[in-house]
Amino acid sequence: MAKGDAFKVEIEGGRVLRKALKQAQIDLKELSAINRRAAQIVAARAKQLAPVGDNKNGHIAATIRAGATQRAGIVRVGRANRAYAGVVHYGDRKRNIRKVRPFVIIAAQETEPQWLEQYYREITEIIERIG
Repeated sequence: MAKGDAFKVEIEGGRVLRKALKQAQIDLKELSAINRRAAQIVAARAKQLAPVGDNKNGHIAATIRAGATQRAGIVRVGRANRAYAGVVHYGDRKRNIRKVRPFVIIAAQETEPQWLEQYYREITEIIERIG
């Protein structure tokens, strides 16, 4: 897995849905909220899976947070003062750190049935309101 690889799920017709929502005068912030709720499911599991033994007393888990846009749910890990999170997740060949622990990707895969069902249910409700 190369640095920067991401777990990505693409929704077919997402652009059409956003356009329909806009035409129906439905606040597009609803999509952000739906995406954030899906990301929160993944983030919660990623906190459980984050390695604790060699990352400064488990502080990586404290940096895991969910974010969202109208187009995507996002799980972020690390902060400026804890920039080692990416190295822990992806390894670093330049520094000869070959141990890869993709706990966020694993969390997304393990929780897929939960966030996918939630996402589908909420998008369906919006589509039904549009008519």
